[in-house]
Amino acid sequence: MHPTTTTLPTTTQLTSTMLPTNTTTLPTTSMHPATTTNTQPSSTTTTLLTNITTTFPSTMHPTTTTTTLPTTTTSSPASTTTTTSPTTTTTTTTTTTTTCATTTTTTTTTTTTRPTTTTTPGVCENGGTWVNGQRVCCPGYTGPTCSYGESSIKTKASIFCFNASEVTIAQPSYEFNATAYCRQVAPQGFEDFYYPNTTKRGLSCVSNCSANTASAIDCNEGQCLLTLSGPQCFCRETNLYWYQGDRCSSRVSKMAVGMGLAMAVLWPGGRSGRTGVCENGGTWVNGQCVCRPGYTGTTCSYGESSIETKAETNVSVRVELRVTNQEFSEDLRNESSEVYKSFVLSFTQQMEIYYRNIEGYQGIKILSLSNGSIVVNHTVIVSVLVTADTTEKIGNVTKNVQEEIVQAAAQQQNCANNSIFCFNASEVTIAQPSYEFNATAYCRQVAPQGFEDFYYPNTTKSGLSCVSNCSANTASAIDCNEGQCLLTLSGPQCL
Repeated sequence: MHPTTTTLPTTTQLTSTMLPTNTTTLPTTSMHPATTTNTQPSSTTTTLLTNITTTFPSTMHPTTTTTTLPTTTTSSPASTTTTTSPTTTTTTTTTTTTTCATTTTTTTTTTTTRPTTTTTPGVCENGGTWVNGQRVCCPGYTGPTCSYGESSIKTKASIFCFNASEVTIAQPSYEFNATAYCRQVAPQGFEDFYYPNTTKRGLSCVSNCSANTASAIDCNEGQCLLTLSGPQCFCRETNLYWYQGDRCSSRVSKMAVGMGLAMAVLWPGGRSGRTGVCENGGTWVNGQCVCRPGYTGTTCSYGESSIETKAETNVSVRVELRVTNQEFSEDLRNESSEVYKSFVLSFTQQMEIYYRNIEGYQGIKILSLSNGSIVVNHTVIVSVLVTADTTEKIGNVTKNVQEEIVQAAAQQQNCANNSIFCFNASEVTIAQPSYEFNATAYCRQVAPQGFEDFYYPNTTKSGLSCVSNCSANTASAIDCNEGQCLLTLSGPQCL
């Protein structure tokens, strides 16, 4: 008998030509027992059915990796930055691997996209400039857009350099008329009798009565006095003699006069060189009378032909003002109450800060206080010089009061503080100014006693004068021809 042989089915082996990757051959393992004959031993042959699953990497094709960055936009007050991807870099790497007669080639391509940054210049204020992505401000300005001012400014004082040897200095020039200057500063009516005298100490305006000058008059035994008629010598007397003459160079014996051997000489105008008696309150000083204001003459027996004054009148401007940050109380109706007195004092002190800026300001007077909140009715008193332009000046007083009230209202602060009086300038009422001035009565008041009836007012742009019929250059002046007009107790007379 022949032995029995059992043959198991097998799978077809794969070859390298059929698969793209490596082939793995596993050892055969018996899965089933073989059938054995009893006549002769035999070997067992087993062929396994092997299911082989192989996963192969993709090594036959290049791999490309692409990275794209997102677009980013950043905005700020000063600039705009935009990020895009216009730049691409490609890197190719080839790798060859040989394993068990199998060669694998791998090609890797990497593409990198780099962002591109574009900066748009920002806006700079106050003359600033955008430089290299940042603002450059003009001196004195700061901030992201140069919109703020520097907290402090450092300065450097400019220094000017020059060469002293190149400096040209011209001769100085000036204009000064000494004669005209002396006429300007001379007392009115005496302009023709002064002339300039210049020394190392300065300029003096002198007359022929000025001692120690080249043209000084020598009055010998008398005194040189400057009158409206010019320099004159007034002679003195002693116990034995009277002196006379244009230069007081002649003398008359008092004893001879008493014996009838000579005639006493009396000066025109009633001046007696013998008595030394001064009238109308005059005083005898150094051989002559010194008269009180308004009187003249050798014995002060005449009235001045005119009296220069600085007459002023008080102008009253009535103002009604409402204090808005205080409430009225009944105590404010009582002028004797402490509440009333305290309010008036505080209000006066506050308003005088502004009213005193008005030329000629004299003060304010509270007329009344009333409800609503507190209405203050008061008068502003201003002194005005009496001139031909007095009416115009009075009109300016109202304007000045109004300007100061507006100024005061504009500077009000912290009205919640009751110690400060607040008001609305648009609600303030200002009445027309009023004043009283009687020029005729004023001249009678300033006239010398006994001469009141002979003066009348003469108003010019420079002021008020009280003149008489003996005053020169006036409409009613008396022409005495070859004589002199003097104001006596009987009135103007030609002597």
